[in-house]
Amino acid sequence: MNRLLFAFAVCLALAIAARQSLDARQATAAPAQKAAVQAAPAAVQATPPAGYAGSDTCALCHDDRATDVSRTPHGKAHNPRSPAGTLGCESCHGPGQAHVDDDAKGHIRRFGTITPGEVNETCLSCHNRGTHALWDGSQYDNRNVGCVSCHSVHEPQSLEYQLKKTTETQICVQCHRLQVAKTERAVAHMPVREGKLT
Repeated sequence: MNRLLFAFAVCLALAIAARQSLDARQATAAPAQKAAVQAAPAAVQATPPAGYAGSDTCALCHDDRATDVSRTPHGKAHNPRSPAGTLGCESCHGPGQAHVDDDAKGHIRRFGTITPGEVNETCLSCHNRGTHALWDGSQYDNRNVGCVSCHSVHEPQSLEYQLKKTTETQICVQCHRLQVAKTERAVAHMPVREGKLT
């Protein structure tokens, strides 16, 4: 029993130390874009900052994407932490005026063409609390897995967590094939296979 209490105390102390370290890093790292995003959302929507085109301009060419995102938590302007409540499309894709002015349509962050680390950096600029707080250095971060491997902002199959598949299990089995094979063994009760465990 003493070993169990000791192990629990050590785990708790490590978790507290990790959280304090993360809080200290976040306090010292305040990128200019994050500061612009947190500036008065209503004013930003009315008059985009220099270099930004505004979501209405994005929707002129990408109406399908604007409609898709409006159905998700990212498209809810009443939430000041959401992209729609801050810089809209450009919260994630970066300033878009140069993209609008470019006939070749470059100068924009395209998640299909950037590295998983760059994707994660973009997502974690907002998703830096709760379960996401310890992403840096996690097993997925160390294996270069991008947020968009499992999640989709524009075309989620499940609005809960904006998953690319309808269930968490369907997402996990894409990579964890050995664990899937183990669940296929003939046993009387297998919660993962029965959809009772996430």
